[in-house]
Amino acid sequence: LVTGVTGSKLYGPEWGKDFADNQSRFAYFCKAALVAISDLPLGGSVYGDSCTVVCNDWHSGLVPMFMHADKSANPGKWANTRTALLCHNAVFQGRFEREEGLAEVWGVPQHYVDSITFKMPLRVGRFNEKVNC
Repeated sequence: LVTGVTGSKLYGPEWGKDFADNQSRFAYFCKAALVAISDLPLGGSVYGDSCTVVCNDWHSGLVPMFMHADKSANPGKWANTRTALLCHNAVFQGRFEREEGLAEVWGVPQHYVDSITFKMPLRVGRFNEKVNC
């Protein structure tokens, strides 16, 4: 479990438990990452769309989807951006029960949410109930 400088826990109240809002929390984190890349002068200049974005585990795994949705709506945006997904811990997969209205909340067409929805247990193990997540 990662504990911040303040002693607060970042992912959940205890090891192996997620905060109830983690699905929303990390979706907004991914959206914020796009704003940082395209608009903030990091290190003195804006990265813009000529960069490679490395997404580390599920926490930033929606970044490529959000980029693709932006690019579909505006073909010039993210035109030269590449992404890579680094998965170093397969135990924590960011599985959350699918909530209705995610496409609208996330600002993407419904087919994007459908493309990342699977019928599987929220927790690893063959005896766990399968749900849309």
